[in-house]
Amino acid sequence: MKLVITLLVLAPVYGFTMTTTYQTLTPHEGQSDFRLGVGYRSVNAETKSGGKTDATGPSIPVTYYYGLTENHSLGGEISYSSLNQDYKDSTTSLNAKSYGMEDVFFGYKGNFEVGTPTLFIRGGLKIPPEKSRRNWDNNESNTSTGQMAFIGSLGMTSAFSTFNVGFLGLYSANQNGDGEVTSSGKTYSGKITGGSSYQFSAYGEIQNIYHPNVSLDYARSFTSTFTSDSGMVGTTLTGNELIRGTFSLRYEMTPGFEIVPVLAYTTILKKDDFSKYNYFLTGVEARLVF
Repeated sequence: MKLVITLLVLAPVYGFTMTTTYQTLTPHEGQSDFRLGVGYRSVNAETKSGGKTDATGPSIPVTYYYGLTENHSLGGEISYSSLNQDYKDSTTSLNAKSYGMEDVFFGYKGNFEVGTPTLFIRGGLKIPPEKSRRNWDNNESNTSTGQMAFIGSLGMTSAFSTFNVGFLGLYSANQNGDGEVTSSGKTYSGKITGGSSYQFSAYGEIQNIYHPNVSLDYARSFTSTFTSDSGMVGTTLTGNELIRGTFSLRYEMTPGFEIVPVLAYTTILKKDDFSKYNYFLTGVEARLVF
């Protein structure tokens, strides 16, 4: 059975007006940018062999960046999430749960005015809070990958009348990590390999008081494999190709305080194993700049 949940300090450049969207915002020199989000995820999927999965659960992301200069910042991103899955087919009915802290990101993001467009760079390190743990006896797992990863992102944003539009690419290079698998009452320790991913995004934002923002993302992840110290081999996460559409607004309630509601829909691009795959996210984020 396959479970189907896939969900540098740099020199400043002065004298230009930066073109940004919500994807590329950075705090100014001496400012702190704090964001707290609450999201709710819902997945409904059916396999071609007749299996059905329904899954729901919250996610709570938190980010903080500090402005080193006018357009460059350092910070971190963390998130807690949980997901409760119900799976049924003609012979099987089970419940699976995953929960815990996701991998923690530390790094840099900044904008460079190179004429037109504005160049955006983000890079850093993702660190797992703990080793990956999966229990096949009670179908519970944590959300840590157990793998450190090097993250690099490059994009550009241009202004057209009242619209800012841009493109962004991201690559996550996963390193070998640590994991545990429990099966038939016995726990096996070992190494996790693979699981790197990349993403391409196109986005646009209207520059008015509500900052309506739309993005379309293509994401490709590769299979990660667990190999125990005794030689047992298994898949921890199956690779997939996903397409995602996201819509958000950004409204300033008071100077320095914004509310950002978000809606997103994701589906699998190649449905080789699925007859249906729908992943919805609704959420809201509070952004405080001080």
